[in-house]
Amino acid sequence: MQRIPSLFLPLAALPLLASCSHVLSPEESPPLDEQLAQLGYRQGEEVQVVPHLSIDSWRLVDSRHIAMGLQQQDAYLAELNVNCYRLDNQDFVTTATTAGWLARLDKVYGMEFGGKRADCLFKRFHRLERGQLSMQ
Repeated sequence: MQRIPSLFLPLAALPLLASCSHVLSPEESPPLDEQLAQLGYRQGEEVQVVPHLSIDSWRLVDSRHIAMGLQQQDAYLAELNVNCYRLDNQDFVTTATTAGWLARLDKVYGMEFGGKRADCLFKRFHRLERGQLSMQ
């Protein structure tokens, strides 16, 4: 019986792992309002700051938008200053802010356990209003 080299199996899994975590750019993604409708929300008014303590969860909508606090009464949509593709692969995501509020130009950091870091700046925030859940 032939023995499979021990390096073969991890290398064979790489394409599968890469295909599982691909975040599309806003240009490649369905329109933002459709994606938010699938989450049961619609984009509301723009706000200047977001209370940092009210953010208990986040979800990458596309490479430039993060939905935050979806499990709470007050949910927000953050737009990033650039496409931040690497945030979807991060093991840990946190923010850098002052005075307990997230504001324009505050940073969002993603950290992999291997030490690689992805960081982007917030460009603007919108409230997310509850809408009809889309069944697509």
